Amino acid sequence: EANVYRSSIITQSLNFPFIRSLQLKTFVYLSPDTPGAAFKKFLADNGTEFVHLGLKAWRPAATWKPITEELIKDALEIVLDVSLHPVMVACSSGVHQTGTLIGCLRRLQYWDLTSVLDEYRRYAGNKWQFEGEQFIELFDTDLVTLPSSLPSWFVSQRQMMDDEEREFEEISMSEPRPEEPAYRLWYYNPAGPVLSARAAVIESERKARLKAL
Repeated sequence: EANVYRSSIITQSLNFPFIRSLQLKTFVYLSPDTPGAAFKKFLADNGTEFVHLGLKAWRPAATWKPITEELIKDALEIVLDVSLHPVMVACSSGVHQTGTLIGCLRRLQYWDLTSVLDEYRRYAGNKWQFEGEQFIELFDTDLVTLPSSLPSWFVSQRQMMDDEEREFEEISMSEPRPEEPAYRLWYYNPAGPVLSARAAVIESERKARLKAL
């Protein structure tokens, strides 16, 4: 997206001219290790704020989660704040933490899960992780407090998705619904009982016995 970039950690000075051309205001690092002193000095010399979120609670203990919700929440609130743009997010590999963050951003943009995971795998290649995909799917987007100054691309895409959902609901409500067969009302009505065929037979036989008495 405009003014949002992703990368692995930058270790070679030959990449510095390109990074300088982006005129970054914020660099967010998601891994717990510390980047080299030369790179941090480069950022400082170019007026780029270095935010090392990886120093916080990075990975919860004794759990399958590859990263904490707190870290992703904090990173997303930076990425979505226009006053901190242009912004670059990075991790040591450029794949795992960064890919998970971008996947959660796509969830906030109302992308369908198939598209989100497809993008995650295209960037990760053979380094993709099931735990990362599971985290993206289960991440609670309500944890994120949207900044007051949101990017135009984020606002417009959310509005477009809201409009499409509203239009679909209006079409669905206006179309006549065919009458449901009795067996579907009994077996599949979410508000009604859910019985297997065997359970239905047993219940029928019980009622027949009661009538015989």
